[in-house]
Amino acid sequence: ALLPGEAQHCYCKLCRRLSGSVAQSWVPASLETFRWSSSSSLRLMRTTNHGQRHFCSACGTDLTIVYDSQPDCVWPAAGTLEDSEVLSKAVWYRVIHICCSMM
Repeated sequence: ALLPGEAQHCYCKLCRRLSGSVAQSWVPASLETFRWSSSSSLRLMRTTNHGQRHFCSACGTDLTIVYDSQPDCVWPAAGTLEDSEVLSKAVWYRVIHICCSMM
């Protein structure tokens, strides 16, 4: 289940490169309740000094961010979620825009 709170739109170089777009949108989910529809081609890789990402080893799509500082939370890319109702039911109190020059 998605956690209420903040959604993130990230404009860092890594998110732009991996998404092929001007930004990547992320939404928080509890690791306790988040479920993959299929995990056979799932691969977790360290991509920064502060987090890891799940990738599909078949197509290369980056699917989530797992921040080291939030071990109980996973941030799936909003566009990869299968259930569109999940996003419409989530309670967002804040949407933040991240622009990082360090990546």
